[in-house]
Amino acid sequence: MLKRNKQKSIYDKALEKKKENLERENLYKNLDLDREKNTIIFEQKNNTFIKVLNFLLDTIERIIKFFIIIIAFILLTIGATVLFNPGLRENLLEIINNINILT
Repeated sequence: MLKRNKQKSIYDKALEKKKENLERENLYKNLDLDREKNTIIFEQKNNTFIKVLNFLLDTIERIIKFFIIIIAFILLTIGATVLFNPGLRENLLEIINNINILT
Protein backbone atom coordinates (compact mmCIF):
# COMPACT_ATOMS: atom_id res chain seq x y z
CA MET A 1 0.00 0.00 0.00
CA LEU A 2 1.07 3.44 -0.74
CA LYS A 3 1.17 5.90 2.10
CA ARG A 4 -0.64 9.09 1.40
CA ASN A 5 1.46 12.20 1.65
CA LYS A 6 0.52 14.04 4.85
CA GLN A 7 1.58 17.39 3.46
CA LYS A 8 -1.14 19.55 2.01
CA SER A 9 -1.09 20.36 -1.63
CA ILE A 10 -0.41 23.87 -2.84
CA TYR A 11 -4.05 24.19 -3.84
CA ASP A 12 -5.26 23.30 -0.32
CA LYS A 13 -2.80 25.74 1.23
CA ALA A 14 -4.00 28.49 -1.10
CA LEU A 15 -7.65 27.78 -0.22
CA GLU A 16 -6.89 27.93 3.51
CA LYS A 17 -4.98 31.17 3.07
CA LYS A 18 -7.87 32.65 1.09
CA LYS A 19 -10.37 31.61 3.78
CA GLU A 20 -8.18 33.15 6.49
CA ASN A 21 -7.93 36.39 4.54
CA LEU A 22 -11.70 36.50 4.03
CA GLU A 23 -12.32 35.86 7.73
CA ARG A 24 -9.83 38.58 8.66
CA GLU A 25 -11.46 41.04 6.23
CA ASN A 26 -14.90 40.30 7.69
CA LEU A 27 -13.53 40.79 11.19
CA TYR A 28 -12.00 44.15 10.23
CA LYS A 29 -15.26 45.26 8.64
CA ASN A 30 -17.42 44.15 11.56
CA LEU A 31 -15.25 45.73 14.24
CA ASP A 32 -14.26 48.87 12.28
CA LEU A 33 -10.56 48.06 12.53
CA ASP A 34 -7.76 49.62 10.53
CA ARG A 35 -5.78 46.83 8.86
CA GLU A 36 -2.37 48.49 8.97
CA LYS A 37 -2.49 49.81 12.53
CA ASN A 38 -4.94 47.36 14.14
CA THR A 39 -6.74 50.28 15.73
CA ILE A 40 -10.42 51.04 16.01
CA ILE A 41 -11.73 53.67 13.61
CA PHE A 42 -14.60 55.91 14.67
CA GLU A 43 -16.42 57.21 11.65
CA GLN A 44 -17.46 60.79 12.22
CA LYS A 45 -20.43 60.43 9.90
CA ASN A 46 -21.98 57.69 12.03
CA ASN A 47 -20.91 58.73 15.53
CA THR A 48 -23.11 61.54 16.84
CA PHE A 49 -21.13 61.96 20.08
CA ILE A 50 -18.02 62.92 18.12
CA LYS A 51 -20.07 65.33 16.00
CA VAL A 52 -21.48 67.03 19.10
CA LEU A 53 -18.07 67.16 20.77
CA ASN A 54 -16.45 68.69 17.67
CA PHE A 55 -19.26 71.25 17.41
CA LEU A 56 -18.89 72.27 21.06
CA LEU A 57 -15.12 72.57 20.80
CA ASP A 58 -15.38 74.67 17.63
CA THR A 59 -17.97 76.93 19.25
CA ILE A 60 -15.90 77.42 22.40
CA GLU A 61 -12.81 78.14 20.31
CA ARG A 62 -14.66 80.74 18.24
CA ILE A 63 -16.09 82.43 21.36
CA ILE A 64 -12.64 82.68 22.95
CA LYS A 65 -11.14 84.11 19.74
CA PHE A 66 -14.00 86.61 19.50
CA PHE A 67 -13.47 87.84 23.09
CA ILE A 68 -9.71 88.16 22.54
CA ILE A 69 -10.29 90.24 19.41
CA ILE A 70 -12.87 92.46 21.19
CA ILE A 71 -10.50 93.04 24.13
CA ALA A 72 -7.65 93.88 21.73
CA PHE A 73 -9.83 96.40 19.86
CA ILE A 74 -10.97 98.02 23.12
CA LEU A 75 -7.40 98.35 24.35
CA LEU A 76 -6.23 99.71 21.00
CA THR A 77 -9.08 102.24 20.95
CA ILE A 78 -8.33 103.43 24.48
CA GLY A 79 -4.62 103.61 23.69
CA ALA A 80 -5.14 105.61 20.50
CA THR A 81 -7.58 107.98 22.22
CA VAL A 82 -5.20 108.60 25.11
CA LEU A 83 -2.31 109.29 22.73
CA PHE A 84 -4.22 111.92 20.77
CA ASN A 85 -6.07 113.60 23.65
CA PRO A 86 -3.86 114.60 26.63
CA GLY A 87 -6.82 115.89 28.67
CA LEU A 88 -8.52 112.53 28.39
CA ARG A 89 -5.27 110.85 29.42
CA GLU A 90 -5.32 112.70 32.76
CA ASN A 91 -9.00 111.84 33.31
CA LEU A 92 -8.35 108.18 32.53
CA LEU A 93 -5.42 108.06 34.97
CA GLU A 94 -7.62 109.60 37.69
CA ILE A 95 -10.35 107.01 37.02
CA ILE A 96 -7.82 104.18 37.19
CA ASN A 97 -6.36 105.53 40.46
CA ASN A 98 -9.83 105.93 42.02
CA ILE A 99 -10.89 102.36 41.18
CA ASN A 100 -10.27 100.09 44.11
CA ILE A 101 -10.11 96.55 42.76
CA LEU A 102 -10.55 94.88 46.16
CA THR A 103 -13.96 96.46 46.94
